[in-house]
Amino acid sequence: MSTSPCRDCGTTDGLISRDSVTPKRTRGLCHKCYQRHRSNGTDKEFDKTGQATPVQDHIVSLAASRTGLDLSKPCVTDWPYSRTATGRPDAYWNGRMHRAARAILLACGIDMGGKDASHECHNGECIEPDHIVPMDSSEHLSRDKGGENCHSSKLTEDDVVDVFRLRSEGWTQKKIADHYEINQSNVSQILLRKTWAGVEIPRALSIGPEIDNGYTP
Repeated sequence: MSTSPCRDCGTTDGLISRDSVTPKRTRGLCHKCYQRHRSNGTDKEFDKTGQATPVQDHIVSLAASRTGLDLSKPCVTDWPYSRTATGRPDAYWNGRMHRAARAILLACGIDMGGKDASHECHNGECIEPDHIVPMDSSEHLSRDKGGENCHSSKLTEDDVVDVFRLRSEGWTQKKIADHYEINQSNVSQILLRKTWAGVEIPRALSIGPEIDNGYTP
């Protein structure tokens, strides 16, 4: 078990080891400093004076600057407040934790019921208001879960067509997955048309045991 001091105040009181299964330390901060950073930002000068702009005010300011979709503007990734484990900005808004992008749209008065905040710049860490638009959750999932524009995608649309071709030639899902260095479950989702559903597949390749039986290893 190893413990290191809080990277801000240097205390070791109440810290949980990095090796702990459920660490309460977040990004090298003790609980007290983490709570302050989440509310007031991480800028050292602001931290010393206690005059940091609260995250809610920041969200309101960003929302006020939103004019509509404009991808000519550069991405903005400077976010001195809380982030998710994957680095995406998040913030409390109206008593709930949201991704910062969603909070910005909510602050604009947009009804987000059944909708997600879509980054049209395909940069999940961006908080440029004019890069963020509301999108139906099902459409957003279909696009970002399977689209080649997704930053984490390992496949292209041509690869997806080849997945169906290889399956029609008798390759197992496991062999296809190994070939593209992806999980077998990803191959199954593609063949069942649950991801990459927007890719046009030749009819001769679109009929297979997965369609009839649900899952075939």
